[in-house]
Amino acid sequence: MHLHLIRHGRTPSMDKQVYLGTTDETLSPAGYQDVSLYAAHGPRHYQRIFVSPLQRAVQSAKHYTQVQSSLVEPPVVLSWLAERHFGLFEGKSYTELCATYPQHVSAWNADPWGYILPEGESADAFWQRVHQGFTDFVTLIDDNESVLLFCHQGVIRVILAIALGLGRDTIWRFAIAPGQGVHIEIGQDGYGFLRWDEG
Repeated sequence: MHLHLIRHGRTPSMDKQVYLGTTDETLSPAGYQDVSLYAAHGPRHYQRIFVSPLQRAVQSAKHYTQVQSSLVEPPVVLSWLAERHFGLFEGKSYTELCATYPQHVSAWNADPWGYILPEGESADAFWQRVHQGFTDFVTLIDDNESVLLFCHQGVIRVILAIALGLGRDTIWRFAIAPGQGVHIEIGQDGYGFLRWDEG
């Protein structure tokens, strides 16, 4: 199976370097441009599209298919594709957090995987959510099927680590720009590897 993991385009707050998790922002004009540029050379031969429930991902998927004049059926929303919930940290920069919630930041730094963000989600819970969702998802995709998943950088990082058989501490080594994607092929033996799309 071929999985094209595509990060949504830019949103208004992304240039501010703040934590944007489940805050449901829409694409900015620059975000639509991100998607347009990728759609011009991105994958065209796919059978289905799946999206995060957040607007920035839904809008990216819709715009991508419009640019390509695709006739594929409307995207299927999957809740596990949503970005991590940063709770009280949503919409704030790291500098702001250090000034406003110094004790929480210290606890987070001391236990980055286990610490549950106030009113939010721990990194471990986020990993488990995406891991379970992805494990169930691949059983529903045919071996020869090609699909698009429009979601978020955090989600893509986790999927890459799982699909490539890497440890969870490797997720920080993956960086996906807004409106860009990565292609994974998973064989019948469950072994996954990266492919570079020509474009």
